[in-house]
Amino acid sequence: MQNSNSTLVQSQEILEKILLGKNPDIQSFLINGMSDLLNRAFTSERQLYLSENSGDKANGFAPSRKVNFGTNQIPISVPRSRGGDFYPSLLPKYGRNVGCEYLNILEEIILNCKSFKSIADTVRGLGLTYSPSQLETFLSDLFEESKRFNSRQLESDFAFIYIDAKVIDLVDDSGAIKKAVHFTALGVNLKCKKELLLSVSFFGSESLELWKKVIVNLKNRGVTRVLMLITDDFSGLNKMASGLLPNCDHQLCLVHLMRNLKKNLSQKLYEEFGQLLQEIYLAASFEAASIKLNLFIENHLKAENSSYAKYLKERLENYLAFTKYPNQLRPVIRSTNAVEGINNAIEIARRNSGGYFHSERELAVKTKIIFDNLTQGKWRNPIPRFAGNLAQINQLFYERFGE
Repeated sequence: MQNSNSTLVQSQEILEKILLGKNPDIQSFLINGMSDLLNRAFTSERQLYLSENSGDKANGFAPSRKVNFGTNQIPISVPRSRGGDFYPSLLPKYGRNVGCEYLNILEEIILNCKSFKSIADTVRGLGLTYSPSQLETFLSDLFEESKRFNSRQLESDFAFIYIDAKVIDLVDDSGAIKKAVHFTALGVNLKCKKELLLSVSFFGSESLELWKKVIVNLKNRGVTRVLMLITDDFSGLNKMASGLLPNCDHQLCLVHLMRNLKKNLSQKLYEEFGQLLQEIYLAASFEAASIKLNLFIENHLKAENSSYAKYLKERLENYLAFTKYPNQLRPVIRSTNAVEGINNAIEIARRNSGGYFHSERELAVKTKIIFDNLTQGKWRNPIPRFAGNLAQINQLFYERFGE
């Protein structure tokens, strides 16, 4: 960060040169002065932000960068907050070296382009005034922002965390198209706001080791106390998650369960199970729901499909964990639908890319735009269904973890 004392020294040196009849470097002086002014404004704005957001803290500065000011480039240091929500209002979105007039259009072009190589042609065809170097800076800044976003410090406490894995096709460094697993972790904090916690891809097939990496990543970045983790089922995941997140309920997705049952049960038994779920959704308690499901398993399911009967018996508590929570919350915590909505947007981006993502950078940039649009749109305010049950959520959290 530019120091005001160095600016004062430089101004004194310029004055001395003028008095001696020499030509001082006025341009450098103005650039340094503007840099100092901007950096001070950014820091002051962060102090104001922190005074209004007591749960957040200062977290140093992002790597130094430059922004265009007329024909000059001004070096700046952007202050960060631990929660990652602070960004100086004086800077355009992401602080990139492009104007804001057509920013939304440019983001739509990126999301819908087949590859980054085609962006320049599309921009040129629309008559937008972005040069190739500006476009490259825009993409590079987004990629760096994505990496910082995925490594930022997280809050320690969350009411709910949804994690879903999605298989995608991704080009590796050698240029080969390979299968990869993309994990999306979405949190609902104790202010009832949704927050993307992690978006990361790994080449290869879904495995317990990759699930462990995702959860350990969240823990290493600060997450310690969670009321409920919501995922699809994966062999060994429940035991591993219980060890990493003590006292956390683990809800397995009922939508995924119904999809699997449709493939493995007769139509009649599948429909009966669907009717049972409607009753379980309204059960007065976890105990009442458990009795209903146990009776169905013993009286109906065991005779037709003993392996699925055993499967459900072993995971009964995980499929019914949502019944420990208020009725109004149950529809949004009994499945991973909250994350699958994001995955649908990623799927559209994949199809627009020609069926696969051309690089890890392309995937990171496109997903970052998707998440930014959600954060600045529907996720901007507390989610009504959660906010309406905030008192119950806080009570459950207190009973589970204390202060």
